[in-house]
Amino acid sequence: MVLPGADTRSIYINSLSPIEQQFVVNAIRFETSQLKSTVVKTNVLIQLNRVSHKLAERVAVAISITTPATDPTYYHNNKTISVRPGGAPLLKLDSLSVGYLTSASAMDKAADLKKAFGDAKVGLTIITEHLGNGIDQTYSATAAFQFDAIIVDARAQDLFAPTGSLANSGNATTGNSTTKARSTLYPPRRPLEIFQTRYRFRKPTAVLGSSATTFDAAGIKAGTPSVYAFNTTSDASAVVKQISKGLLTFKFLDRYPLDSQ
Repeated sequence: MVLPGADTRSIYINSLSPIEQQFVVNAIRFETSQLKSTVVKTNVLIQLNRVSHKLAERVAVAISITTPATDPTYYHNNKTISVRPGGAPLLKLDSLSVGYLTSASAMDKAADLKKAFGDAKVGLTIITEHLGNGIDQTYSATAAFQFDAIIVDARAQDLFAPTGSLANSGNATTGNSTTKARSTLYPPRRPLEIFQTRYRFRKPTAVLGSSATTFDAAGIKAGTPSVYAFNTTSDASAVVKQISKGLLTFKFLDRYPLDSQ
């Protein structure tokens, strides 16, 4: 027996981009891998095989069950429109939020950026090691998911340096070899973690100023889609213009890995 709507499911899968299809595959792998019954897992593959043999094969890899033979009775290449979650840009930027990762000693550009983003109806949260005049948030109270984009002030690049081994960071005998990258004001690697995680969430990321050190520490390649390297002479309006273009895309799908085809 085939579940109702097999033809509709095929149309849906066919209409997605390769990376959107990968999302579906990953989700089915995750759910199916938690099933205890081999019979139920096999039945899942049977139903998937009636949508697409390739889909069934890709899920089978994750649960180590043999893929059923092809069943061309149900296969077709029909597509539809308006079902792709990543198919169109956002219509407006209102209420989106950008995190500006800087240092309390390098605040001179923050006010101009905040005003320029405000004019674009985008919020800018200024984050440093500790609170102070014009500072909105500390690194210790910040998580990447709070923001739709991240900008790093390159003058704070010491905060983003890899800390190396975390061992003996608070050894009572030898003392704490505290550096700017390892501080008592926030958890180890927190600034770098925020920057990297926002990139992994497929959102715009940028460095304002000399960027090589920060990008290298994060393992991020400048110049790829929505990864911006602004020079020190870039004014606030130029930064906002580029970041705003990136914000119109909900997620940058090129950053997701794909199964080999």
